[in-house]
Amino acid sequence: MNEERTGGKIKKADALCYIKLLRSIYIPNHPISEFLEIHGETDASLISLPEFLAMFDDQDWGFGVMSTLLKLESGDRNRHGNHTCSVCRYPIIGSRFKEMKSRFSLCSQCYSEGKVSPSFKQEEYNFKEYANGSEAVKDKCVWFSSSSHNSKSSSGTSNS
Repeated sequence: MNEERTGGKIKKADALCYIKLLRSIYIPNHPISEFLEIHGETDASLISLPEFLAMFDDQDWGFGVMSTLLKLESGDRNRHGNHTCSVCRYPIIGSRFKEMKSRFSLCSQCYSEGKVSPSFKQEEYNFKEYANGSEAVKDKCVWFSSSSHNSKSSSGTSNS
């Protein structure tokens, strides 16, 4: 069938076969839905791209990973201002991992490999992941408001 006659749609049976093939490759030990086995393989109806994406993202038939893929895709382009990785010294693009005690940052590559600059070696680390710069700004605002509140309450006199 050519694209002009189908309006850019594909056969539902073809879409199901494609998803079934991908599932057998990427998750071979996962059982295939009975619905997929019994229904659909002879279905000659046509589906649009949004319908195919819904099938692909279905937990039972497909992979159920579209939201995760979209987060990963968009996260790969996020920049974090002038922050650079304390290990490789490259500007951080994607997730930024900030160590909360020593306050240094790692890129996702160095974080995933467990690399830490020798100047920041310690027994234990407490990292917070920032997907984008606005999350870090929100944390700063929360920290400033809580520390200014604490300093006001601790500056008062006590009646002991």
